Amino acid sequence: MVHIHNDGSLWLNMEYFKFATGLEMTRNKRWQRLLGIPKRHPESAITQEYIDLAMAIQQITEKIVVRLATTARQVSGSGNLVMVGGVALNCVANAK
Repeated sequence: MVHIHNDGSLWLNMEYFKFATGLEMTRNKRWQRLLGIPKRHPESAITQEYIDLAMAIQQITEKIVVRLATTARQVSGSGNLVMVGGVALNCVANAK
């Protein structure tokens, strides 16, 4: 579904995502077929499957952020990094 390059750039299998062409982020039926769990509806129970999925996505996000930051430092030579956008609010990834 995602391939992360050494420099932090990534390739997404767009069969599972539709943010580029639609009003939703994911193709939920395809995710459900792949993972065997349906989309979680707001206020529904957070079961172990959703906890595990969230942890996996967090780990991948951290890997990407660290690789991008490493590449930015190598390219710029600067020890300072400015991040913006939603992922920049991910304090766990930022700490790494």
